[in-house]
Amino acid sequence: MGGLRIELRRSPLPWWTLAMTVVGLGWLSAQSGDWDLVWPQAAAAAQATVVFLGPMAAAAAAYAAGRVHGNTAYDLTRGAARPTWQQSSLQLASTCLYVLVPYLLVVLVALAGPLSGGVSPGGPWPSYVLLGAIALMVCTGVGHATGRLVAGPAAPAAVAVAAFVGLGVLASDSPFNLTVISGPPHRELSTGAVAVRLLLAASVLFFAAVAARPAPRARAGRFWLLPGAAASVAVLSVLAMGQMGFPQVDRSPVAAVCSKGAAQVCVWPENEAHLDHTAKLARKVSTAAGQAVAVPERFYEHGLRPSDDGESSGFRLAVGDAGTMDGMISEIMPTAPDCRVTDAGIDRLAAAAPALEEWLFARALDEESDIPTVREVLHKPEKQQQRWAEERVEAITDAPCRR
Repeated sequence: MGGLRIELRRSPLPWWTLAMTVVGLGWLSAQSGDWDLVWPQAAAAAQATVVFLGPMAAAAAAYAAGRVHGNTAYDLTRGAARPTWQQSSLQLASTCLYVLVPYLLVVLVALAGPLSGGVSPGGPWPSYVLLGAIALMVCTGVGHATGRLVAGPAAPAAVAVAAFVGLGVLASDSPFNLTVISGPPHRELSTGAVAVRLLLAASVLFFAAVAARPAPRARAGRFWLLPGAAASVAVLSVLAMGQMGFPQVDRSPVAAVCSKGAAQVCVWPENEAHLDHTAKLARKVSTAAGQAVAVPERFYEHGLRPSDDGESSGFRLAVGDAGTMDGMISEIMPTAPDCRVTDAGIDRLAAAAPALEEWLFARALDEESDIPTVREVLHKPEKQQQRWAEERVEAITDAPCRR
């Protein structure tokens, strides 16, 4: 512990930690959505800041580790009582502590939202917090190894760019992602995916601790035995990530929280804070449908109830009011017969279904339609509108089948 305290005192990173804290809190506050009301969204929003904190951590680690290449530092480290790997390990440990502090502060601020709101049930989702810490440690390990092995002032900038590309350029559904964009309640992190990323972080940190330029008389084969083993584990971990797929998987349905009164909605318990507002949207959709289109007793949020074909159905809350109502309208749209529809029936469907959906959407939002025929219908009396909608429903449900 004495060596670690010395490293913490002599580290050049305290001011860098302050900069990381400012960047992390700034990016957290800039994120849109309801993360300050829902536990999993708050935890996911905190780990998403690693996309910016990770490159900063990599640059800081490379800068701190790169001091070993100075003439005075080189002579001191070679003549020190501790082996080189112990010196490197202590320096890496101090760097990890300095870069973890701003991340943990961001996590505390993010989780304070649902905690102070007192509405969202459940509690923090530690898997998202752990995922962000894992990504941060991978960046720190890569930066430390780069600083130890590559001399020169360009190393911190190069490793920061590489970390940002690795964290921010991959497709959002790539199996090699170390972070996720958001944490909707119907999704959760796979335990196996988190475990293999934890193994990756451990192997990268171990490689960073033991990797260094060999002494002039050292045997290169023996010197690179441990770093080579760590690098092999890291490569195998990456290959396993590719086989396991994206770290988020569908969550098993749980007991939903449902509203009362007409046009009920049922949401995931974590989204209870949005229940009353979502119920108002459901009533707008129900009023828009009138008597022409059948409305279910309850609207379910996506993932709470599988449809007849086994796929998850239902509205989504992360797409705004218009998107939520659009999901509800999709649920009440009539379906064509389960058969091979004739050419004439297909033409009727192609004309009736989009018009009916646009009519429902415009009425629910109380807006004009961009489609001239639908706009004309919207200005007619209610009875004529209902009759028009019933004709479209009939055109869809009674489409003729091929014999």
